[in-house]
Amino acid sequence: MTMRIYIFIAILFCLHFISIQAQKGLPSLVNISNKEYNAGSKNYDLIQDHRGIIHVANQDGILSFDGTYW
Repeated sequence: MTMRIYIFIAILFCLHFISIQAQKGLPSLVNISNKEYNAGSKNYDLIQDHRGIIHVANQDGILSFDGTYW
């Protein structure tokens, strides 16, 4: 019975470190002010097209972001 407990604890220990390794690749979030893209302060929806351009539905129209420029 005690050998099963040791095996169970060893498996949990290994799974704990596997889950920690999976967390390293998360992207960082950046808060962009509406003064940077010169449009309204309310954004309603966004979508990314096949080229990687992000389109944002804004209260003043549609904004496009290529990763560097609005």
